[in-house]
Amino acid sequence: MVDARLPDGSRVNAIIPPLALSGSTITIRKFPSDPMTVKDLLQFGTMTPAMMEFLKACVLGKLNIVVSGGTGSGKTTLLNVLSRSFPRQTAS
Repeated sequence: MVDARLPDGSRVNAIIPPLALSGSTITIRKFPSDPMTVKDLLQFGTMTPAMMEFLKACVLGKLNIVVSGGTGSGKTTLLNVLSRSFPRQTAS
């Protein structure tokens, strides 16, 4: 079994028998060169402005947030958008 990254940041996973019970498999997850923004999530209808304001308040309030969902459901995308959306603050 191997998990690797390609030079463009894409993730590669390959598995072969005996670890792969139903045959060899390779997956490649490519990522867009232009990262998603809050505006994108709002335009796609992924979230409402009120939802984003709530999440922003939670982040700025330094609250814990649990993000869960199935494979490919957008967990990492949401976290990346959140982490890029709010001003960086120094540790207090």
